[in-house]
Amino acid sequence: MSQQNPIARSYQPGACYMCQLCLTCNKKLEFNTCECNITEKPKTSNKKRNFFSRIYNAKNKEKLVSFQINELKRCDKYFGYSSNFDGYFKIFLCTQCHSKFARLKKINTKKKFPSESTQNALPTSLPTSPSSPSSTLPLTSPSTSPPILTEDSIYSSSDYDCDVMEFNFKLIIKSHDGKAKPAKWESFKALTLTEFEDEVLELMQNQFDPFMRKNDYIIIYKSSMYGMGTQLIDEKCWKKFLLEYQKILSNKKELLIIVEIKEKNNKRKQR
Repeated sequence: MSQQNPIARSYQPGACYMCQLCLTCNKKLEFNTCECNITEKPKTSNKKRNFFSRIYNAKNKEKLVSFQINELKRCDKYFGYSSNFDGYFKIFLCTQCHSKFARLKKINTKKKFPSESTQNALPTSLPTSPSSPSSTLPLTSPSTSPPILTEDSIYSSSDYDCDVMEFNFKLIIKSHDGKAKPAKWESFKALTLTEFEDEVLELMQNQFDPFMRKNDYIIIYKSSMYGMGTQLIDEKCWKKFLLEYQKILSNKKELLIIVEIKEKNNKRKQR
């Protein structure tokens, strides 16, 4: 019995790139359609965020590891997206696929291939011919040949413990002259510093300036209105921030995120 092929379509931002889940009605579109307008980016609401955006840029591949790029190419081939991997494109992922995609970046070189003991444990009768590559199989297809790396074989138990974290905080937007807008409760999920910064950027674009860029402001966090706070700059700061956020939660305090606009951006808005 031949395997059913998914509906071939160009990628639409209203669906998850990796599993074709409609990000509005949560219907799987791999072999179906829905009434939603998937040609447009899904709308956000005050509810918990149920999708994430990622960018592929051929000129800046270092932001994605090879496992992530290979996964995108595999999905592209399976769903028939015809994405331009020599250029630039944006994708949207459901929460589950986003978590899996982010974990791929945590795989170190020692986990890229099964250990010798794992290979010896595999049945010798399994096909190893390159004529049936695993890359053409759908996400739900089981592994049938030694070269295939299933999620269980490449992730340790500790990798599953590192999932998307939800941040609840008061957002304060402060201009260069010290004047601040009233604080507003916000909430989003993120796994990495880049994703956290992207979420803050979207809030700034929605609440302050649609043309805002990341280098137009600095991000400061603290658990009290008193004190200078700590600037969130790089991965080292990010790790310390995660530890401090856990302490804030355990002490039942409030997280304050202060976005301080730089002077050059303030001058641009005044012209």
